[in-house]
Amino acid sequence: MKVTPIPLIYAGEVQPYAKAVKAGNFIFVSGFAGLNPATGKMAEGAKEQTKVIMNKIKSALEDAGSTFDKVLTVKIIAKSQEILDLALDAIKEYMPDLESKAVTTYFSHNPSPSGGKVKVEVLAESIK
Repeated sequence: MKVTPIPLIYAGEVQPYAKAVKAGNFIFVSGFAGLNPATGKMAEGAKEQTKVIMNKIKSALEDAGSTFDKVLTVKIIAKSQEILDLALDAIKEYMPDLESKAVTTYFSHNPSPSGGKVKVEVLAESIK
């Protein structure tokens, strides 16, 4: 099976790790945190962090040849149930049919020592 890394470009430079990997007909998107690439700072609040994450995931999916409609699994790592609920609200703005289309896994854990409240990663099917 051919494996193709999808590079992460930050501040105009290719980073030493991939934001996603395309393997066969599947796209594995890295677990992103809510660090705003425009400011270099963590977004305020769990819902805003999740929106930043979902925009990063959207970009990774598009670069790899997919969309949110093709997401098969979503993994959410949240610091608490309250944060998980806020993250789910934000994710549903991007994936309104989340519960009916994707297998969703939740973890309660501190996802980031740098102030991150939530991380999200996805597995999607390629459309290319």
